[in-house]
Amino acid sequence: MKKLAQLRKINVPRRVHPTLRFGDEAAGYKLPKDIAAELNDAAKVKTYDDMARPQMKALGIPEEMHGNLPGTFGEGKGAFSPHGISGGGNTHYLTQLYVPRINVDAAVLDSAHPVFTQLSPSWKTASLEARMQAVAAHEYAEAMMHSRGIAGAYPKEIAAAITKLRSGSPGPYLEKQLKELVTKYGYNGAVKAAPDLPGLSPEAKQILEEYRRMAGLE
Repeated sequence: MKKLAQLRKINVPRRVHPTLRFGDEAAGYKLPKDIAAELNDAAKVKTYDDMARPQMKALGIPEEMHGNLPGTFGEGKGAFSPHGISGGGNTHYLTQLYVPRINVDAAVLDSAHPVFTQLSPSWKTASLEARMQAVAAHEYAEAMMHSRGIAGAYPKEIAAAITKLRSGSPGPYLEKQLKELVTKYGYNGAVKAAPDLPGLSPEAKQILEEYRRMAGLE
């Protein structure tokens, strides 16, 4: 039981990817004061959750996958988190089968976000719905890469590292190596796949295509 408890703690860190990324908090970034202030209003937060949910549904994301962080609207079951400032997030584990979950967060409200406007020039002029949908698509694509991976689709080097991890107490080097392998696999896969998901609005698709081009993953 102790070994299993250890393994379950080895979750993947948010990102390992060059320079600019969806899902990373920009160094020193803070929400604009007007956005931060309105997030103190529970009714406003519910409005944003109500906006984010149909963007996920348009992509075919099941409701059971909406929400993944403590504090997310609706006791962790909402599509929108007022607390995160990385754009969005997804859950994935290395040692057990699970239902992946995703959300978008408060950073999507900032049309002048210093990272996202570099990832995609269209971010600045896109509608809020399109920004929500673009991030949701990315998080969904990444979550599903890992869900399929833990079910047997990971490349051989990742599968071998997971097998080794399960066979004994994880050492710091193996943990670091595995986390980097898995995160790079899922993140790069999502950048490449997200622009081709069915159901994307033209604006959301443009955001994701610009990012894929910038990342050199076309």
